[in-house]
Amino acid sequence: MPLAHAFIVLPFVLNARMRDSLPTLKTMMSTWVATHPEHVAEFGDRARGMADVTREAIQFGHSQSWLAISGHGLSTGAAKLRPDPQSFLPTPSMFVPAMPPRDSSAVVA
Repeated sequence: MPLAHAFIVLPFVLNARMRDSLPTLKTMMSTWVATHPEHVAEFGDRARGMADVTREAIQFGHSQSWLAISGHGLSTGAAKLRPDPQSFLPTPSMFVPAMPPRDSSAVVA
């Protein structure tokens, strides 16, 4: 994928109104753009607003070897993303211990 194309993914998929109105594979993108001027008008601002997040995601993906960056743009990296389902379960270390209740008799006025 050309690197510039990576910067249009998030603005499309993170906006529910735009995502829900995206064309199917049977519709040309140029036809969709002509029939949805409201999305086109706000797209530039949204894309600029998400550029830092996209850049950081690309850097993170590259650091994990999930993405490869070359003169041709982005491609899948050597490592495959295989999340461990157990890593998403809460563990005791995720919780902050509760503060012990205050002893109201120990309060000095």
